[in-house]
Amino acid sequence: MTRMFTLFFCLSIVFSVTGCWRKDVRLHTVHVPELENLKEAALIEKSLKKTNLATPQRDGTPPFYGEFEIDLSEKTLVIEYNARLHSHKNIEHEIAKLGYTANDVPGDTNALQRTRALLVKE
Repeated sequence: MTRMFTLFFCLSIVFSVTGCWRKDVRLHTVHVPELENLKEAALIEKSLKKTNLATPQRDGTPPFYGEFEIDLSEKTLVIEYNARLHSHKNIEHEIAKLGYTANDVPGDTNALQRTRALLVKE
């Protein structure tokens, strides 16, 4: 009887611990009213992947999976991310640092001018 209890107890601990590291992949749609072209969308994607948001998970999978859907007519980005590591607000604030408004997070107009000047130079 005690062996069965011990076995059950050990198995429950193993299953509860391993369940904590499951991936929670989500899609987040970000409305970016200032988004004008694919170069700007590519810059946003590149900047998100360079930030600390791109730290790999313990099993080696990154929080961003490269799935960025761009809709220029609607001025939206759909970003796939790992919700176990970051919230959608992290993504919005990183986009706002570049000067773009991301949903309800306002962008810095000075940063937007610098970002667009950078794109012109390329």
